[in-house]
Amino acid sequence: MNKIKCIIDIKRDSYTNIALDDMFFAGEKFEPVIRFYTWQYPAWTIGYFQKYSDITNEKKYPVIRMLTGGLAVLHENDLSYSVVIDDMWPFLYNQEKTYEIIHNEIRKSLEHIGIVCDNTAKIDTEHKSIACVKTFYKDDLSLDRKSVV
Repeated sequence: MNKIKCIIDIKRDSYTNIALDDMFFAGEKFEPVIRFYTWQYPAWTIGYFQKYSDITNEKKYPVIRMLTGGLAVLHENDLSYSVVIDDMWPFLYNQEKTYEIIHNEIRKSLEHIGIVCDNTAKIDTEHKSIACVKTFYKDDLSLDRKSVV
């Protein structure tokens, strides 16, 4: 199996963060990568199929569309990550299995440093929202009933 390059990135503005994700995804010389990054100032990201009008943006933060699907996320002091991978990944077309594996590895890493998250399967997963952090899926992780991953 090929190796995945890990990038621990510096704080960047929202446009650069998303442009870098797009660049890694669309690059001619494709290299599997996981990138961890933070935000210089608050900003919203919205999924490929969402409308700008779907979010309440009272503070007029920048709104950046992500190349992929997903729900709206207000980024402030959070740590974000993106995974760009090629067909070496055996679950390339199985989003549920991919989430399960990635979230389980993050859960184990957090436990290693003393942070124990709940499995959101115990939380009401029927509540749907346009906001990612208010919608729980089976393999998401939470801490004190707040979405972590």
